Amino acid sequence: MSAIATIDMSRWYAGGAEADAVAAEVDAGLQRAGFIVVTGHGVDTDLAAKVRAASREFFALPDQVKQGYSVPVGGHGWIGPGAEANGYAEGTETPPDLKESYSLGAETATGDPEVDRI
Repeated sequence: MSAIATIDMSRWYAGGAEADAVAAEVDAGLQRAGFIVVTGHGVDTDLAAKVRAASREFFALPDQVKQGYSVPVGGHGWIGPGAEANGYAEGTETPPDLKESYSLGAETATGDPEVDRI
């Protein structure tokens, strides 16, 4: 078994026991490695390629330009290198991460406090 789980999400759409199995596999994969590879998601390959191209273009910009999109950890926007330390999520004191990220999410409340918190 690979440390990184590959999850076929197409089974999720069947609902019932299939969806429950997918949920269990996602949980196990995330607990094992912290991330998963997703297949069967239904995202158009052309759209995925365009998103990857736009991401490469954005991250190639100078930091001073990306700074205009800067947000604190947990926000929606650019988080530069050294701004967060994901090891703390496991309760381990670690140095800051060297990665940078651009976080997206819904900006409209759903009415479910737990969903809206995230």
